[in-house]
Amino acid sequence: MMFSQVVMVGAGNVASHLSSSLSKVIGEQLAFYNIKLENSLSMSKFHGGKVLDNLEALDRDSLIIVAIPDDAIPEFIERLPTHLSVVHTSGSVPLFPRRKNSGVFYPLQTFTKGIPVNMSEVPFCIEASTPDFEAKLLALAKMLSDKVKTVNSADRAHLHLAAVVACNFSNHLFLLAENYLKEHHLSLDMLLPLIKETAQKAQRLSPKAAQTGPAVRRDQNTINKHLDALESKPELRELYADFTKRIQHEHGQELQRNPTKD
Repeated sequence: MMFSQVVMVGAGNVASHLSSSLSKVIGEQLAFYNIKLENSLSMSKFHGGKVLDNLEALDRDSLIIVAIPDDAIPEFIERLPTHLSVVHTSGSVPLFPRRKNSGVFYPLQTFTKGIPVNMSEVPFCIEASTPDFEAKLLALAKMLSDKVKTVNSADRAHLHLAAVVACNFSNHLFLLAENYLKEHHLSLDMLLPLIKETAQKAQRLSPKAAQTGPAVRRDQNTINKHLDALESKPELRELYADFTKRIQHEHGQELQRNPTKD
């Protein structure tokens, strides 16, 4: 293996999923370090690997993977011994070029504890301060995934922003739909096949080519009915109207009337 030991720092969603995958390919070379000892003990219990209480004694062939909240990453890395190789897993935090061996090991995926993820299909964005360190990180990532690329900090920031729009924003729309259905004693389960097919079509086609619905059909009668049904929900009504306008603009169609007005 390219590293004598891989030390995971963190106990959240990303750390848990990475640790699960790493334990399968590097076994006892995986270790855990956290400010709170109970977090390391918990990670070790679930994923195997030993618990460390000090990073100072690690040799220079070790790798530290920092998977903690973004705002805590800079301070933590600054405190690390300079001989250690370190990467973080953030999509928005840039590379730390002042360290000899620093890098980024960013899995572009949404992770939730207890929800399995096929890591071999997760894109890994790799960046490193030196060519030699980059080669080692690429080799490690390829042990986990079939989709590994070198991506610089600027491009990774663009990817992360797009990921927030595509994943976090769409998930919030799912929540709005679920809340609306609950008020009418209906279940989101009825929409799940539709949600699945929408995501699959984005892979088979382009999102623009996959667009369906009353907005792209310019079905103003249906649009008006929906807007009337949302009369008592001004925020959701405004959102519906805005998305309708955006879809029609993207497809070269303008609303025949301003849907935010009666």
